[in-house]
Amino acid sequence: MALLTGTAGAVSQLPGDLVTYHTSFVQQSPNGAGQIEGTMHLRIASDGKIQGDYRPGGGRLFDVIGGLTGEQIWLNIGYARVIHLTGTYQNGKIVGYTYIDEPHAAVLPEVPRIYEFDATPETTSPPQV
Repeated sequence: MALLTGTAGAVSQLPGDLVTYHTSFVQQSPNGAGQIEGTMHLRIASDGKIQGDYRPGGGRLFDVIGGLTGEQIWLNIGYARVIHLTGTYQNGKIVGYTYIDEPHAAVLPEVPRIYEFDATPETTSPPQV
């Protein structure tokens, strides 16, 4: 199941360690059925800029950009149909939510609108920013 349309483009690299995350989008409403797992690679610079990529299980690769201020994080995944996530970054783990609006229904026809996002780093010592 693909979340977005488009392909990853060339993106300049931020300084910082590259961290690999195991990710999941878990359907929260209306009935809480469904989950999409994937992999994300992120670099978080000391100024809070975030850059990386996301691949839903076996799917295409999408660029990720975002920002971190304190424990508050935001991520944009994709291109033409960007999925915008907001949440928290604590001890290297990212937890947040996204609302997928009507234009995304063609990409995720069974989408219930609200997903919880969870990203857990593979390493036990994520970068501290």
